[in-house]
Amino acid sequence: MGGRISSYIAGEYSRVIGLVFLGYPLHPPAKPGTERAEHLYALQKPLLFVSGSKDSLAKLDLLQDTITRLDKFGHLFLIEDGDHSLKVPKKSPLTTEQVWNRCCGEILNWIERIQERS
Repeated sequence: MGGRISSYIAGEYSRVIGLVFLGYPLHPPAKPGTERAEHLYALQKPLLFVSGSKDSLAKLDLLQDTITRLDKFGHLFLIEDGDHSLKVPKKSPLTTEQVWNRCCGEILNWIERIQERS
């Protein structure tokens, strides 16, 4: 719940210029919904969602709808076949190390982009 909890308090601090979520828990397992995202729309800060396409806590179509609703503040970096922990199956062409290298690279690039705008 770290990302979810931090998103509740981030709006209280002007120094927070954006949030990165590594597997945002959009809904409980087997109970798809977007209620857990309602508070995000008021944040008005850049939000990067790093998510696996097979995340059981963030059904991809619901996450994409949430990001669309966030408009310019929502960004998605998708790990194909990744689960909630961004772990990919053994049959994946990517190793765990490659997945994390890509995630870290995307996060760094995203931070640079939002720092340029602030």
